[in-house]
Amino acid sequence: MNLTKLRVFALTAEHGSLTKVANIMGKTRTSLSMALSSLEDELGVELFERTRNRLVLNDAGAALLPDCRNILNMAESLYSKAEQFRQGDSDKIRIAYDDTLPSTFWRRQLVALSDEFPHISLTAIKHPVPIFQR
Repeated sequence: MNLTKLRVFALTAEHGSLTKVANIMGKTRTSLSMALSSLEDELGVELFERTRNRLVLNDAGAALLPDCRNILNMAESLYSKAEQFRQGDSDKIRIAYDDTLPSTFWRRQLVALSDEFPHISLTAIKHPVPIFQR
């Protein structure tokens, strides 16, 4: 199994046509048909109901599609992180905080930032004196 086969599967599920997917991916319809058949062989199940000009997900395809998309998203994240390191752009943020606001506030903010920007390294440092003076 490889990412190309998974992309073909996901795009075909979305567009319902190997011809459209061939145009998107810049490949021949025949090569994509072979990739899709190969994936089905590897998995041991058919993924689509084949009609005259359309491919429609069957029950197995519908059940496997979310996992396929997760794998593709994880692969994209992996390549993106690797690219950041290749370019030396590993993002890091250091946040100094004090006791002016409760620690639960800072914890919520850091979790929200981490969820929103998973590629950024966050470090929280407690400042010994209040940062904000009234």
